[in-house]
Amino acid sequence: MHHTILAPYSRRRQAQVARILALALFPLLLGLGAGHVVVSLPAASSTITRTGTVRWVRWRRWPRPPRAAWVWPIARQLLRPVLVQAGLLAVLLAASGAAPPLFLLASLPLLRALLSLSVLVWPRWGQHPRCRWLVSASADLQLALLLSLSVGLLRDHLLPSGALAAAVAVARPPKPSATGRILDDGTYEVTIGDLIAIRHKPVDAFDRRMFLLGLRDIHLLHRPSQWPFLCQVWLADWFGTLQELLSRWEDYREAGDWNSLMSRQHGPLVPRAQQHLLIQLWARHLWWSVAEVQAAAAAEGLTLSAHAITQIGQDSGLLVARRVLRERFQLSIETLHPKDDWLVTQLFGLIDQLQARLACGERPAPEERSRLADLLALRTELGLGSGQELETPLPWGYHLQHILCGNWEAVDDGTIRCPHCGSSQVRRKSRTPRAKRYLDAAGQQQTVDVFRYYCQNAACAHGSFTNLPPDLLPSSPWRTEVHLQALQAYEVGHSSYRRVAAGLGISTATAYRWVSQFGGQLLPVAALFGVVRSSGVVGVDEKWVKVPTNDKPAGKQHHWMYVSVAVDVYTYDLLHVAIFPVRGTDAARAFLLALRAKGYQPQVIVTDLCTDYDRAIPAVFPRAIHHQCIFHALQAWHKQLRDAYGTHYRTQRPDAVKLQRQLDGIFQAKTKRTAQRRYDKVLALREAYVAATPEVEALFSSLERHWPKLVNAIERDRIPKTNNTAELVTAPKRKRLGFKGMPPHPLSSFENGGWCVAYRV
Repeated sequence: MHHTILAPYSRRRQAQVARILALALFPLLLGLGAGHVVVSLPAASSTITRTGTVRWVRWRRWPRPPRAAWVWPIARQLLRPVLVQAGLLAVLLAASGAAPPLFLLASLPLLRALLSLSVLVWPRWGQHPRCRWLVSASADLQLALLLSLSVGLLRDHLLPSGALAAAVAVARPPKPSATGRILDDGTYEVTIGDLIAIRHKPVDAFDRRMFLLGLRDIHLLHRPSQWPFLCQVWLADWFGTLQELLSRWEDYREAGDWNSLMSRQHGPLVPRAQQHLLIQLWARHLWWSVAEVQAAAAAEGLTLSAHAITQIGQDSGLLVARRVLRERFQLSIETLHPKDDWLVTQLFGLIDQLQARLACGERPAPEERSRLADLLALRTELGLGSGQELETPLPWGYHLQHILCGNWEAVDDGTIRCPHCGSSQVRRKSRTPRAKRYLDAAGQQQTVDVFRYYCQNAACAHGSFTNLPPDLLPSSPWRTEVHLQALQAYEVGHSSYRRVAAGLGISTATAYRWVSQFGGQLLPVAALFGVVRSSGVVGVDEKWVKVPTNDKPAGKQHHWMYVSVAVDVYTYDLLHVAIFPVRGTDAARAFLLALRAKGYQPQVIVTDLCTDYDRAIPAVFPRAIHHQCIFHALQAWHKQLRDAYGTHYRTQRPDAVKLQRQLDGIFQAKTKRTAQRRYDKVLALREAYVAATPEVEALFSSLERHWPKLVNAIERDRIPKTNNTAELVTAPKRKRLGFKGMPPHPLSSFENGGWCVAYRV
């Protein structure tokens, strides 16, 4: 009986309950034997509950026996039920025709009564294991005798009378059968018995759930309402779901939680308290992945699956916030700053949309204005300014204009302005002047009194400044004229930093710093003098350069980057130069956008075989013709021939030499018709050459891919066949400096204006 509901009780209590149940069923057997049908059992008058664990407690000393006066009242109370039980056993023995010696079994109730009285008289005997065994054995023997005599009496005398058959005749009707399946067209079918079939084709997951819940509302008339006819296990097996999900959906419907019922959640439910703990843990570490969150939750005692964590992240919105942050920002435990590639992508997309709107004469769409507002909000949060104020300090810009334009007189209205932002809202910092030392034209050290001022403009990033005379510069004893002489000697005289320093009596580092300061500020001067011009044919080239930096140890103060240049093919004018840390389509597009921002609208753009410009040029200059350098193409194909046939293929492989001559002959044609015929002839040899040497397939693929951008220069005098102009313009700078003397400050703004002006002037 340990596997039943009586398992929590002791063996003694289990035996007592079993005897009570057997005696309770005895009147039912008698009723059936008498021909009466039992329709229902009597209502329970009480419920047996167990509130604690039964255990035996040993007394420290033996109990005293009761007085003799107490024994007789107890014996008188036991006498009546004992005589009734003994008489009942005697009647059953007589009815069954038992032998006379078996009538002694009718005295079992008397024996049990004597044992009970002996326990009262001798308490020590009642606590002995043998006494307990005798009491239990006599009770079991009496119960077994009573049941065996009753069953035998029913079998021998009452079954032929048909009383049991009558009882069976009025029993419950048989339970109808039920089956379910999913048809080929997705229809759910449930068959109940032989006459009823329910069919429904769900349109979505919610409709499917409601149909299954509706099947759970089918009940039989002779069964309680809380027990549906179609159980959850059947429905789960028929229609490919889980019994746990059906139970969960019923709870959702009963609670009116329609949002959860219409969701797509699977797996075990997670309590709200655990969900809140997980959300707080993940919100504090948004850069964590699902696996990292799962490990951290397990360390805190929350054992959840990866799917459950993903569902919680989706329901709470953490995954959406994390995806947006990881898309736009460098998200880690140490940093949170915008990604360059995301900002560039958003900028390009917004520029394209706004240009399309302006070209059509339309106003920006609401979603475009929303994106623009997001970018402006992000710019404000990052402190990038509004874009209208002076971002680059120009404390001596008007001095340069004075020197370049000749005789020029400054108008002094007596107002002191901030040299960084131009604001007149200034306040003197101290009444005591400071001594500014400088070198005059004769090289003698002089001193002048200057004052420090506060700039009260909230948008100014400096906050304070020194009001200097027009010909002096901050943090330098040298006058502006000496700075300009260093720039003139370096750029116009094609000199070096060492020679400039020796000629002016300054250090090499000082000459390098002075020239670098002019780089980003001379392009407006070039535009002022009208030297910004273009023939409409622009050559673009890139170089791999070494850029100096100051944040590395001695001996490693350099970093390799890409320099992109735009050169006018016919005027040899350097139109634009920029430096990028990486090379790709985004960098090429940014370079072309900067070129267009200067006012250039080229009709032809010549590049090498770099594929970064294939999508960038149509996006920025949709009307421009993209031509690729024929010299670079032939050079690349010759290299592919060496890779396929070996270094000495000219002396060892006549077929390779023949193919090379045919390739060169394509672009020696005078007309496009001749070039196209030679091109088709070379492609006809593709199958034979590839079958003999599979490595040569790369050459034919390259020829076929670049052919449209190579043949467009034939019979067109305006389009040059090569990009040699860009190579010639950058050659003097590359030969003189090897691109190792590029100043770091202009690199931060991706411009080297001093170089551009040197070529224009």
